[in-house]
Amino acid sequence: MSHNDRFVRYAARIAIEHQPVSKWQARALNEKDPRALSQAIIALARHSQQNPVDEMLQSLISVDYGNLSEQEQQDLLRAFEIVLFRKGNPALKL
Repeated sequence: MSHNDRFVRYAARIAIEHQPVSKWQARALNEKDPRALSQAIIALARHSQQNPVDEMLQSLISVDYGNLSEQEQQDLLRAFEIVLFRKGNPALKL
């Protein structure tokens, strides 16, 4: 999910989404690569029934936005957008 080609990243995310969430949720929340993290959190927001919104946002917040490329920044913002849209307001106090 950290491939340079966004179409490959998309395909990898879709493949992961077809696996049981319990098998990849913890890894998604602990991912360190910003590209992979954005895709993993999007997948989690789309499929998690447990609603770990605070953990998803905390993972995204941990990324150093200033050190990302423009495309990586867009991907990160998109991940924030999807989490907030699908999961609602967090209990997390920023």
